[in-house]
Amino acid sequence: MTGQALSFGLEQPIEGVEVYSAGFPSIKNNPSWQLGKGIISNAHFPMESLDNKRIFTIQHTAQVDRGSSGGPLLISDNTQPSGFSIIGINTWKVTDRESVNLSIPSSQIKEFINKTLNKEDINNNIALRTISNEFANDALNGYKNILKYVSYKSVSLVDVDTYYNLMDNASEEAKHRIYKNIENGFPIEAIRIAIADGIAQKIINRKNNFKYNNITGLTSMETPTRVLFLLNNKLIHSSWIIELDSWKILDIDFLKRNNTEIFSTVRNFNYYIRLIPQLYIPRNKAEKIGYGINIAWGNKFFYGISFFKSYHLACNKEFSYETGSNIMVGETGYVEFKEFSLNIGYQYPFLFYKVYLLPFIKGDICYLTHELEGITSRFSYGINTGIKLSSNQYLLFHFELSSRKLSLKNLSPTDISSEKFNTLLYENKKLKGINIGLGITF
Repeated sequence: MTGQALSFGLEQPIEGVEVYSAGFPSIKNNPSWQLGKGIISNAHFPMESLDNKRIFTIQHTAQVDRGSSGGPLLISDNTQPSGFSIIGINTWKVTDRESVNLSIPSSQIKEFINKTLNKEDINNNIALRTISNEFANDALNGYKNILKYVSYKSVSLVDVDTYYNLMDNASEEAKHRIYKNIENGFPIEAIRIAIADGIAQKIINRKNNFKYNNITGLTSMETPTRVLFLLNNKLIHSSWIIELDSWKILDIDFLKRNNTEIFSTVRNFNYYIRLIPQLYIPRNKAEKIGYGINIAWGNKFFYGISFFKSYHLACNKEFSYETGSNIMVGETGYVEFKEFSLNIGYQYPFLFYKVYLLPFIKGDICYLTHELEGITSRFSYGINTGIKLSSNQYLLFHFELSSRKLSLKNLSPTDISSEKFNTLLYENKKLKGINIGLGITF
């Protein structure tokens, strides 16, 4: 078939006829040529198209893998120089059935091409103005109503950063549908859903004041047409093209953070768990440097556990009959103790250029053991600075200011179990410190 053009063939597919699938599915992300062979197993398989219309497709058994979508379904045709003609376009694969692949028939493809070449009836400002008003009204009701306006070509404008930004702010319902489409081998449809939900979230977050404003210039089939909308009296620019017999969105301000949006809030900071080894640096004379690790999970509200090794200055005191009070005897030193903490906190993520800023406040209940035993509490606040590595993986730099008090009155009766010391120095004083660390999320 090299160098030979392919023509459309059989108008009415016949069950049992041998067919061939042609395409470039990938092996380890490297596309490779593949010609598969099978038969037509159902000439008229009914299904709902992406624009909610009932269509009939060709069900066949020729190999179709991820990357085969858009490739032709062929039959042998001795009247053609190539020896083949097109009877369909491979489009879907049913994953929970054996050898069930679906193609759009050539008759529907030719009908679509003929309509595309004759669009004078929709190529005018009145039609675009009408559909722009319909879009503005439908956009108030969530991403499902917006999806039909999103062009397939718009997917090509979504880079990795834009996709992650859309996923960060996506609704849970949309995320579920996005992941489902990716699992089933429809990544383009998944990105269309992310685009539609991204538009919906921007409008919902700004209290639904969204309406059509104006069309700038004349409509054109060769170049995108600019349409202006108003969101809370702020102009929103968009571009529209003709696709699938109708006007569709190619681009809109919502899809990217432009240069004026240096600083923005993030609806969701998505990860399952974060792990941050930390160094504790005291800002007082009573403690010395400690170390530990914090494990946390959650989104804006987060929960976690911490394990730390800490040190506190102590001494021996004995009662003096001369002074009638306890006096310090001998040298001072440090008692060593371990902290096991439960913590709960709240963080609010921001995006500064491509860096995530997560200011937080946190409270801890701490159980102390080893040479100092008891229960105490800590209050802290700080900021995590994150760089996104993948959809739910971030590299985090941790900075935290903490404050607490240690008092024997609040500890268990065992108090200090050290053999060297019996009294804490700086007891009941507010102890401040800094926690720094470098961690990662999963």
